[in-house]
Amino acid sequence: MKNERNDILIKFRPQLKQSIILNNTNELEIFQNNTLRPIIKFQHELLLLVLKNYLISNKFDIVNTNTEKISKFTSIAIKNDKQLNLQITHSITGLFTKIEFDYYSQNKKEIHKRIIQICTERYLTNLEQLK
Repeated sequence: MKNERNDILIKFRPQLKQSIILNNTNELEIFQNNTLRPIIKFQHELLLLVLKNYLISNKFDIVNTNTEKISKFTSIAIKNDKQLNLQITHSITGLFTKIEFDYYSQNKKEIHKRIIQICTERYLTNLEQLK
């Protein structure tokens, strides 16, 4: 049963072009490229819904606000709103295998930071999809 969940989780991840792994590439960077990026890509639509619902619940007018203001508000919200921050992170960590979750637990602070950086970057480059 354990392996079945892991196999299913890995099977559904999109295949990304593999980065060249050099001798000096650290474990966190490998984890980011092999685990975080595919999961974040897989969760793209859900992550956009999380942000859109956040903006709506905070009475932010997505339709009539220019992209620059949405971008600024989004960056500040992700940085300062702990609940939004955790919702984004949990949308990703919930799709870790057991081994990946164990690794995450040992490197939580750094991996959390990377998740938020990658997701923020994705949000800011896909703001038009919110409207």
